[in-house]
Amino acid sequence: TRLLDNSVFWKHAKSTVPQIICGVLRVLSATCQLCPEASSKVINKVAPLVFSFLDSTDPNIVSHTWEAVLSVISAHETCWQHINWQKAVWPKIKQVLENGCSGQATVICPCLLPLLSKVPKMNYTHFFDSFRLGLREDSVLNSQLDLSALVYSFLECIQYRVKCIEDASSEIRSLILDQVLLVVQASMVDIKPGLSKTELYSRLCPLLSAVSRIDSSIEDVFWSELSTTIRGILLEEFISAQKSSQESFETFSKEPVIFQRLNLLFEGIVYQASGLVKTERVRFGPVDSQSNLKKKKYFGKDKQTISDSTGQFISDVFVTVFKLTSIVEKLSPLFFTLFKDLSLIHIPNQTAERLSNRSDHTVEQVTAELGTKCIINVDNCTENDFNQFFQLVTLENDNV
Repeated sequence: TRLLDNSVFWKHAKSTVPQIICGVLRVLSATCQLCPEASSKVINKVAPLVFSFLDSTDPNIVSHTWEAVLSVISAHETCWQHINWQKAVWPKIKQVLENGCSGQATVICPCLLPLLSKVPKMNYTHFFDSFRLGLREDSVLNSQLDLSALVYSFLECIQYRVKCIEDASSEIRSLILDQVLLVVQASMVDIKPGLSKTELYSRLCPLLSAVSRIDSSIEDVFWSELSTTIRGILLEEFISAQKSSQESFETFSKEPVIFQRLNLLFEGIVYQASGLVKTERVRFGPVDSQSNLKKKKYFGKDKQTISDSTGQFISDVFVTVFKLTSIVEKLSPLFFTLFKDLSLIHIPNQTAERLSNRSDHTVEQVTAELGTKCIINVDNCTENDFNQFFQLVTLENDNV
């Protein structure tokens, strides 16, 4: 108490030496945690001081600042009476989020949800908009550790907010379609693969499952919108590959980015776990189907139950990929490789029936090398032919 009553102590907080500032913050954190009755007497000084360092980018200060912030809001619910959130706090939080935590995501991100749960009133749309901007920062995209921490925290905060507003379907719809969907769509087209290598895909289904218990139409719209986006990207890649095949074989043989992203998305949806173990042969060119054979093994991973709308999404992508496979014979090996890869992960119900009933009949055959040559005659293909193909795919996956 005597220390907090001493004016010299508070003058130290204005020091330009990081070590001194850290010392002050450590004292205030410990006081709030161990002697809250003492810090409550000077909370009008403690709260503004602690929150004033929120926008600091000094690595030595950041961790002590956030520890002090959480200590204050946990010990003193009335601290907000001494702080102007809109003018003194939110601008700093906004800056932190939009800058992707300035290289300190692993320190700051675990603190965001506890802070969110204690703030009495805030604009959540602005909060998540700023969060999304931070995910697009070059410095973040270049650091897989920071990006993973940000994505985890982003989805964690979204899920928390959904639980808090279970009776507000319109706001939940906005969170899923205006926030989460935009991040997933961005991950499909980003040149840098960072987003697709986080837990973004693996945590989608659990989040949407929770949302569907409140309003199932939100999940339906989510998958429908994502399906439209992906099919549009695949069509663009097909047109690009068709032009490249006429101009340069080397350009044509390069696998489009969306192929890898779709594999990771399907894995996340079906297994709902990150870090799946995969092995594949070196690829020498799309025309060599033996060299292109991609084998996957998911050690200790079990397929999870997926919703009808999720299954419909996977089936829509399957049909689109095969349609593109069967349009131009020269491009068949390139797109059929993707078709095989997706088949190794999961074959949705009624896919064989949908494929055999499609209306495009422009190419005589598509060939797949799966140990045994399996020729699918597009003009006369039956549902049994596709089922036979899928059985070969499943057998090949089991033998990896």
